[in-house]
Amino acid sequence: MVGDWKGGVMREPDKDWITYKYRNEVGSYRRTFRISDSWMNRNVYINFDGVNSFFYLWINGKYVGFSKNSRNTASFNISDYLVKGENIVAVEVYRNSDGSFLEAQDMFRLPGIFRDAYLTSTAKVEVRDMKIDTDLTADGASVSVNAMMRNLDKKAAKGYSLTYRIFQNKLYSDEILGQIGQPVVSETFTLDKDVSRKITTCLEIKGAELWSAEQPNRYTLVAELKDRKGKTVDVVSSYFGICKIEIRDTEAKDDEFGLKGRYFYINNKPVKLKGVNRQEINPNSGNSITHNQMEEEIMIMKRGNINHVRNSHYSCNPYWYYLCDKYGIYLEDEANLESHEYYYGKESLSHVPEFRDAHVARVMELVHAHVNHPSIVIWSLGNEAGPGKNFVDAYNAIKDFDTSRPVQYERNNDIVDIGSNQYPSIPWTREAVKGTLDIKYPFHISEYAHSMGNA
Repeated sequence: MVGDWKGGVMREPDKDWITYKYRNEVGSYRRTFRISDSWMNRNVYINFDGVNSFFYLWINGKYVGFSKNSRNTASFNISDYLVKGENIVAVEVYRNSDGSFLEAQDMFRLPGIFRDAYLTSTAKVEVRDMKIDTDLTADGASVSVNAMMRNLDKKAAKGYSLTYRIFQNKLYSDEILGQIGQPVVSETFTLDKDVSRKITTCLEIKGAELWSAEQPNRYTLVAELKDRKGKTVDVVSSYFGICKIEIRDTEAKDDEFGLKGRYFYINNKPVKLKGVNRQEINPNSGNSITHNQMEEEIMIMKRGNINHVRNSHYSCNPYWYYLCDKYGIYLEDEANLESHEYYYGKESLSHVPEFRDAHVARVMELVHAHVNHPSIVIWSLGNEAGPGKNFVDAYNAIKDFDTSRPVQYERNNDIVDIGSNQYPSIPWTREAVKGTLDIKYPFHISEYAHSMGNA
């Protein structure tokens, strides 16, 4: 029924539903913590990598904020709430909120804090975001670093700069082999208080070693923030890789099977994605999974000649992306967005203006968080959430920020870069691979075998 969502998540359910007796359960968490004295003059953030599905946050008895996206890291600036010595954090977690209408994935829905919660600190003038763009050149690769700087100090920051260094990592390792080239210094910039500004700096890597699933070569970028006296104020770093993704029209003579078509290329080579869908689940610990489990999953995939994973249907544990970068797995990274309880017609929330901002926000939180991971070769707008305009706006938001990867969304192939479907027949698939069907190539079968209850 159109507008059914207006009944809210606290409506009375059918009497034969489990939720008739167990409504919107609440879990309350409280603990103490201390911070270093050296952090008292810095920005301090508390971060929650996964809380299912809605929570309120208090620090020292004062309300800080809330989050309703269970799979993206929720970060809160708690600097103004802290005291010297012992501090108290309190979190109230709800099973459902209005955000749950957009988190209707086919999976076990287990409420609670299921990923890491931790503190981080930045200088008052901080690197709010850092996007690393790469491209191939005749003799290596270009690297463009877009640093979003923000001044949360009480006064203007004058004469600041960023010094960048690139280091090469040993294959399949975090070991540093050495520095690449010389340090590069950004333009000098000034930031008034409460002002943000993007600072773009270009670097080059001669003879760059490229990232692929077969040879996942990585580099480490270190950014050193300095004030006008040359004093180091803060240091941030990020792994990255050189990985160029393209969709190309290919002549029959250039294809190994002699078929003309529109193919998926990585680093100038056509690539076939041999993949699986993956849910983060453990029979003993639910959605809370260990680093060892994630690493074992990748080793099993490598032994099985699997080179591709669809992160179905949400942002994964941050450590998963690190491992896929390190060992070489091509990822389709999918937004935490599924509303299939309203299916795909006029009732779909993808048409509802009130849900437009939530659609765009969930997609862009995913993209901003993961854009520097070379393992991500496809963005996905979500899963089984209708074909409407809210997804057109989400697609456009991605393209305004990142044009280096194609976008896929199975419920509306018209608005994205590559086609996809789920559970096609074997005869249909045999015809599709010939490149003659009226579908959007390259084509991605995003689900092909399913065992209900196994997620």
